[in-house]
Amino acid sequence: SKPDLMKRGEMYAFYAPNQVPYVKRLMAIPGDTLAIRNNRVFINGVALDRKELKESEGSMVYQESSDDKSYLIQHVKSDRSSDFEEIVVPKGSYFFMGDNRDNSSDSRYWGFVRGDDIIGQVVYVFSG
Repeated sequence: SKPDLMKRGEMYAFYAPNQVPYVKRLMAIPGDTLAIRNNRVFINGVALDRKELKESEGSMVYQESSDDKSYLIQHVKSDRSSDFEEIVVPKGSYFFMGDNRDNSSDSRYWGFVRGDDIIGQVVYVFSG
């Protein structure tokens, strides 16, 4: 997969540093700064657009937008994600997060994914 074709907000399959394959959303590309404050994701100093869609028992669903891509994310009400200090994504690396933000093993925990470890873009995820 060519680095210049990697798009923020899209889903990709990749091998994490622990060599386990995952499918997660690309949040930040090489050279981006990323931080998380009060459950809001900031890319290059700007908070991603987010609007509240629905409240269900114990959780909130939001529509978040990154570049021209919109998608749904979920936060557990009782369990606010911890803030994430601002980092710069190194050359040749990518930062991924799951849409179930409070219950996702992702780059916040195991770090950046190298371009060589990306399998490809996921065009359609079927959830039955």
